[in-house]
Amino acid sequence: MKTVLQSLTLCAIAGALAAQTDNPPVIPGKIGFAVAGVQGSAGIICSGYRCGVYPLGITRGETLALSIRTQLRSPWLLLVGIQPLVPCQTIPGIGNLWAGPTLIVAAGTVTAQDNIRCWGGKQSSSIPVPKTVPLKASVVFQVVADVQISFSSPAKAPVFSAPVQVTVTR
Repeated sequence: MKTVLQSLTLCAIAGALAAQTDNPPVIPGKIGFAVAGVQGSAGIICSGYRCGVYPLGITRGETLALSIRTQLRSPWLLLVGIQPLVPCQTIPGIGNLWAGPTLIVAAGTVTAQDNIRCWGGKQSSSIPVPKTVPLKASVVFQVVADVQISFSSPAKAPVFSAPVQVTVTR
């Protein structure tokens, strides 16, 4: 099952990358991703990332707000997994890679201009948390997007955001 999920993820990434366009430059090799709920927010919007997950407690019945920041017109995929980084592996220019089976739960293209200096575009999304989710249930969200890797080259590659682990606490 894990091999099938990994194959589907790679196929989806390849398809998203095939739709790439000429985008304005941003901080090479990084994308911003954050999740916000009634108990707070977690993730990285504009600065570097650390090796590890960003934890966030969530409440049953709320709607989570997701924020993706990267180059305007960049394709992106929202991934969800059931395990946090174990062990964390940071690959320069690509980001944090994490273990565990992953599923693609959303995909799109960055369409809104961003007013934060370090990014050219932003995309907002939301995910409702069912009222029936058991306490202590937990998943890890992560975004992969097509990003310019170097200021000196227009070449692009898939880049992973810092992962956010949400856990139902109320």
